Amino acid sequence: MSFVCDWDGFQQPQVVDAQALKRLSPEQEELINRLVFYQEEFEQPTKDDVERVPEFSVEADDEQGKFRHIAELTILTVQLIVEFSKRLPGFDTLLREDQITLLKQD
Repeated sequence: MSFVCDWDGFQQPQVVDAQALKRLSPEQEELINRLVFYQEEFEQPTKDDVERVPEFSVEADDEQGKFRHIAELTILTVQLIVEFSKRLPGFDTLLREDQITLLKQD
């Protein structure tokens, strides 16, 4: 017996025929490993990247500074998404317009 998580995160027992399970090919395993590596690399900005974002004082009444800070963090996040996407297999073979459309959907 194995357990499968449903959308709410609860584990539900499920009988799985071990004979029916297919093993991943070496190519599939390599693809999964690459995707996990890229996700870990681009999921969070580096400490250096975050330190380059202008800081603002929480106590100060500087609304423009707060907005600038949020905008800089957003730009940094978008850059990480673009860098991750550029490494997805086949992404670079898409037309530029299609790449942009996919990136806008994130």
